[in-house]
Amino acid sequence: DEARYAWFNGTNSASWMRQHGIDAVNGNHALMSADLTLVQLKTKDWDTLRPEQLRARIATQSPASASFSSETTYGFRTREGAVGILQILENQFVPGTAELSPGVKIRYKLLHGGEASRSP
Repeated sequence: DEARYAWFNGTNSASWMRQHGIDAVNGNHALMSADLTLVQLKTKDWDTLRPEQLRARIATQSPASASFSSETTYGFRTREGAVGILQILENQFVPGTAELSPGVKIRYKLLHGGEASRSP
């Protein structure tokens, strides 16, 4: 929706997100982020990338504000330093219609020490 994009692209959104500890928000079937370090990965990396490989890939990136979408896989580091891997999953349709459901369906794993922990 246009109001959400206007807010996100406004001058106050990034500072509000920082103040409230928010790294990404839903933006019309995509995630919009502030200060999130992202690196696009291959889908197979969800199952095969080792923690040290993920950290090395992310170490070459700088934090940025961005919109990221489509059914793909990303490595990420939050402004607080948490590291993980995230997949944006398929779009969902409102039952019986061709209309997309609101929101973004994701799954993620966070690294703790040297190991990954899956989202429920």
